[in-house]
Amino acid sequence: MQKDGRGGGDCFQHVPQWSSGTRIGESLEQFLRTYGKRFLGSRSLILIFSDGWDLGDPAILGEAMSRIRRRSHRILWLNPLMGCPDYQPICQGMAAALPWVDRLLPAHNLNALAGAVHTVEEWTG
Repeated sequence: MQKDGRGGGDCFQHVPQWSSGTRIGESLEQFLRTYGKRFLGSRSLILIFSDGWDLGDPAILGEAMSRIRRRSHRILWLNPLMGCPDYQPICQGMAAALPWVDRLLPAHNLNALAGAVHTVEEWTG
């Protein structure tokens, strides 16, 4: 990748599960079971890097996000698809997560990531 976000060529063609989605809800549930009590608290800032394409049950994702939201200070979701001009966060995973997300930001290039850093700095003072 180049600094301005161009590049990558056909590197994504070599990732067998690209564009197929993941089980975000189940992953977050596992995080809650394994680490939730130790790492979540009223001052926790949660960063999720995902395009929101979830193959699992959206109810599981929504419930996991709800539990994380209740046990943390803020949730920042960084989505690489937000760099596309016509993108709308309407896939079922993103739609299930959005009610619990404090801010949804792009993560498609270094400038977008710098914006996310700025948001974290604002939140943490």
